[in-house]
Amino acid sequence: MPSSRRAMSRPTSLTCTPERGRIDRDRKPSTELEFKMPHPTDVHVGRRVREARVAKGMSQTDLGDKLGVSFQQVQKYEKGTNRIGASRLLQTATALNVPVEYFFDGVNDGGQDDSPVNAKLSRKAIATATKLHQIPDEAMRREIIRLIDVASEVRLAS
Repeated sequence: MPSSRRAMSRPTSLTCTPERGRIDRDRKPSTELEFKMPHPTDVHVGRRVREARVAKGMSQTDLGDKLGVSFQQVQKYEKGTNRIGASRLLQTATALNVPVEYFFDGVNDGGQDDSPVNAKLSRKAIATATKLHQIPDEAMRREIIRLIDVASEVRLAS
């Protein structure tokens, strides 16, 4: 005979209530402080993982395969929803061929500067920068950058 205990079990949502100092299994979170928000450092590291992955032309599935996780887990890392542990971060750095420090570059800036340097780069912008960097002729690269500079100034002037 099947156990009736399983059929009668309650949902297992746990909420820590500061006023009681213990876990209340049935109480729904009532204040914004009780919801977990990603830490800004986790968001920054995730953004840097995404930038490095896209610059390498790697999909989330490809990176997930190298790390032994699903592409959904890679998405959570990139959004900062799930933290990346130290060993996984080292594994990620190896898979993307970047130093671990790369993920923390600019973390102390606070992200409050709205300059284009600190803007979140689109997939196309990262891919374009990567292709530009791959042009072997330095003079040609400089001319392309000059063309982009002139085009952006013309657009700003109009």
